[in-house]
Parts: sequence; structure tokens; C-alpha cells
Amino acid sequence: MQKKLSVNPWLGIWIHPRATIRAIIRYSSGYCLPLLYWIYGFPLLLQIFQNTYVGDEASLLTIIISGAIGGLVLGWIGINITSSLLYWTGKWVGGKGGYSGIRAAVSWSSSVSRVTLLIWIIQMIVFKETLFTSGFFQTAFTSSEMIFLGVSSLLQFVAGVWGCVIMLKTLAEVQQFSTWKALFNLLLMALVIMGACIVFSVIVPGLFY
Repeated sequence: MQKKLSVNPWLGIWIHPRATIRAIIRYSSGYCLPLLYWIYGFPLLLQIFQNTYVGDEASLLTIIISGAIGGLVLGWIGINITSSLLYWTGKWVGGKGGYSGIRAAVSWSSSVSRVTLLIWIIQMIVFKETLFTSGFFQTAFTSSEMIFLGVSSLLQFVAGVWGCVIMLKTLAEVQQFSTWKALFNLLLMALVIMGACIVFSVIVPGLFY
């Protein structure tokens, strides 16, 4: 373990993901892990709140507090399950990464959720509780609000795509194989999840008949 981190990980992960994750792991694979859980989980939980119209029943303050607390838990669950599946399926294709290293790769590639989190904060300031209600998408938005929502969606899309690129690069570095093999590792994980969902959908309904 190095005594000092040799890079700025918050900037470096965007432009030099392989070198950055290498430096992070040499320093500490668990560096900033709770914060990364939160950065990933908070905006994801806010999206769930919006999709389920939580604002119809809860105040904005309740939504923010619940999201801030629950986001840490959701982030921990999501990142650790993803890391476990990538570790397991990676072994099938010759991956050499340990679990903690893969978890660091997943966590730091998810740090691009800072963009999504910032957008959520701005949207909550602009739209308040309405953002999480069933009537939000039926609202007659002004031209400036439409432009704002359009730019927000575009930025979230770009950040999501770049997050996938960072994931491929960091996973390839940790697993010590090519970016294409990292993509295959991710596809294997997706197939395992799909298979589990199919089995679950077949078995569970049968339990009630």
C-alpha cells in the first residue's frame, strides 16, 4: 500500500481510467468506498421515487432524507452484487482480479453518477415536490423548462455512456485482460442475471398453484 495517492481520482477516472484505478488499488482498494456507494445509490433511489410517484404522498424534505439514507444502502447492495457477479463470471474467461479490486473498479466507474446527482439537485430546486408526483410529466412546461429537461437528459445519457466506457477500462485493468474481454465479462454477468430472472419468474408463480 502506498502512503499517498499519486493521482486525483475524481478527475483522473474520467480521462485516464486504467492508470487511475491502478493507483487507487495500490493505495487502498476501499478508498472513499462509502461515499461512492452513496453517489451511486442516491440518484438511483431518487429515480425510483419519481417512477413510483412518492411525491403524491411525501414532502420533498422526506424524499431527500429518505433518499440520502436509503441511497447508501442501495449503493452498497448494487455495487457489491455487481462486483460479486463480475468476479465470479470473470473467472470463466481468465480474469485475475480479486474481489476488492473489482469492487473498486465498479465503484469508481459509478462515480460519474455525480453528474446525475447534480442534475437531480437542480431539478429539485426548480420543480420541488412536483418532480416526484404522478402529474409531473403532464405538466405544461415553459420553453425554458423544456430546454432544461432536454439538456439534463442529454447530460445524463452522455455520463451514462462514458460511465460504461470507464467500467470497461477499469475492469480490464483489474482483471488483467483486454477491453473486449472486459465487455465479454459484463455480457456474461448480464446473461447470469437474465437466467436467474427467468428461473425466478417460472418457479415463483408455481409456488402459488
